[in-house]
Amino acid sequence: VILAIDPSGNFSEGKGTTGWALLVDGEIARGGEVLAVDYDQKEEYWAEIVKVLRHAEADYSYDLTVVCESYQLYHHKGQRAESQAHSFLETPQLIGVLSYILYTWGVPLVFQSASQVKTRWTDTILVQKGYIEKKGPIYYVNGRRVNRHIRDAIRHAVHYDRYGVVN
Repeated sequence: VILAIDPSGNFSEGKGTTGWALLVDGEIARGGEVLAVDYDQKEEYWAEIVKVLRHAEADYSYDLTVVCESYQLYHHKGQRAESQAHSFLETPQLIGVLSYILYTWGVPLVFQSASQVKTRWTDTILVQKGYIEKKGPIYYVNGRRVNRHIRDAIRHAVHYDRYGVVN
């Protein structure tokens, strides 16, 4: 059982959206998103993401691995440390919260970079492999519409299921 998280801790800096997907026995069981704009404080937003972890842990504690997109600055993409000079770095803070909680629960946590999964698992490939459906310009899982944040979480779940830890 894999719970994949595409985290955005950004609360003060742009109202983030965290996508998640639960893969059970090789199939996407469900997915969703948590929107920072729905909360008054970043800790409330983060607590809602922790609820997603708690539900998965309660249902699948015997066999759960959490896969999370890592947060990295890439020099080759024009990102510079200077561009983050006044940032609160809320996404790394959120990842730290999730890391600590999962550690205390004894649930394995694996990090994957976005670049590991986005080129390998395009939307077209996810459709071809039957993980998602496309009707017109809209994507679905189990009849429920999924946005790019949820699809990014699906990419992480599928990649880990297929390849395990890849550095």
